[in-house]
Amino acid sequence: MLASAGIHRWYAQQQAPAREVRGRRDFRKLRPSEQVAYEKTGSVLTRMRREGLSLTKAARLEHATPAAVKRHAGDALVRSRRGTFLVTTTDRHYRRLWFVTPDGLTIVETRDSRAASLIAEYDIAVQRFLASGDSAGLTRFEDQVLRTGGKRYTFVTDLDTLERLGRRGEISFESIYASAA
Repeated sequence: MLASAGIHRWYAQQQAPAREVRGRRDFRKLRPSEQVAYEKTGSVLTRMRREGLSLTKAARLEHATPAAVKRHAGDALVRSRRGTFLVTTTDRHYRRLWFVTPDGLTIVETRDSRAASLIAEYDIAVQRFLASGDSAGLTRFEDQVLRTGGKRYTFVTDLDTLERLGRRGEISFESIYASAA
């Protein structure tokens, strides 16, 4: 009876891994609801790494379900001997992130969690500079280049340029993730 009502197939669909997203083209092939779930998965993985949270707690904080995270996380989640899910130290999860350039913000696409972490650290340093004038965090990024997606992006460390962009309101820090909407 339940199988004829589609319940069995629905459960199987929820447990099956989602399509692998290698770039923008694959991401756009996802339904809008899947795009939102996929973006939330990246945030869940980051929370699990940074805060040491369980999959369930991190998913709850990001308003996602553990099942959706498991579907979209791919190889970034591994099951421990105790049966809990742990996040790997790095992953190849596709992310779209805002990045500061001399002309304002641009979207950078990466499949490397280390590059995403570097962008996040840079954004924190820029935000601290604009809020308090403390430029110490920016010295780490002088003469550094981000290579991702076959492109090269130079980290803007010129204080006058950052102040100009901040005054014009071109740098906003609600989220470093560029949403699909």
